[in-house]
Amino acid sequence: MMIESLLSSIQNAANSPVIGCSSMQDWLAKHQSFTSKYDDSLVRAFVAGAHFRQVSFAFASAYQSALENMFDLDRDAIAALCHNEKGVKKPRQMQTWVYEQNGQLMLDSYKGFASGGTNAKTIFVSAVDQRPDANGDIVLVKLNNEDNRLGLEPLPPLPFVPELAHAKLKQTGIRIQHEDILVGDGFSAYVKPFRTEEDLHILAALCGQRLSIALELEQTQLAEQYIASAHAILFMQKSNRSAPSTHLTLSGIKQQLTRTFEQQDKLLEDQLPSFAKTWKRDSALLSLAESAQKVRTQKAWQSLG
Repeated sequence: MMIESLLSSIQNAANSPVIGCSSMQDWLAKHQSFTSKYDDSLVRAFVAGAHFRQVSFAFASAYQSALENMFDLDRDAIAALCHNEKGVKKPRQMQTWVYEQNGQLMLDSYKGFASGGTNAKTIFVSAVDQRPDANGDIVLVKLNNEDNRLGLEPLPPLPFVPELAHAKLKQTGIRIQHEDILVGDGFSAYVKPFRTEEDLHILAALCGQRLSIALELEQTQLAEQYIASAHAILFMQKSNRSAPSTHLTLSGIKQQLTRTFEQQDKLLEDQLPSFAKTWKRDSALLSLAESAQKVRTQKAWQSLG
């Protein structure tokens, strides 16, 4: 998609921003209406972010777009990827297992956090493969949670992005089929590259959101900086998510955007105080993955010698 077309879409979003959503289903309906005509997942993240004035829903659109791109999903249902478990530092230590019982494949899940809450219909779960000859490999299992058949339990709102629903998936004896297990190593082929996929789409959504605000408030110099960042982000769509150059470029884009955010924040205190207030609350979301991002950047530099 040409940057001019993207800018036109973001300008349209700036003229009619969405302040909030009543539920996750309401967010999904709005997200789909904003993005249905775009094939590129990064463009969808940009455009959705430009429409939403709350960081929470811009993030939700980024996460959804990243999952759709990573797993080539239909764009009609909320999706989630569950990997982390409390106190577990290494994948093979996970308490989520795939095993055989009387010829039936089963999954025991101890995942404490699923984005989208009980509204998530497609859920990817990383697990230790305990089948004979599996050697404790990590697999990724695709689950159907239509009508919350998996029994996800809602979690209390987080102190930041409280508008977003979350749930835990702690369930034993989930019946699965061989075709539910994705081909390849669950961690190196899916979980690790998805972290980069998610980072990239979050930057796109936040860049789109801030550019939309800059256009609305006629902050032309800031808008120019966001347009430059948008060019760089769109260039990354075809990048290898595991390549060192990808991690270094992402780090540079994030630094560039952070500086522009800080410049804009000073103006928004007076010009758009409602956004400034929620941004202060919700920007903590960005720090959650910061340490892991720094590690990936350091390893990228080391790999280059």
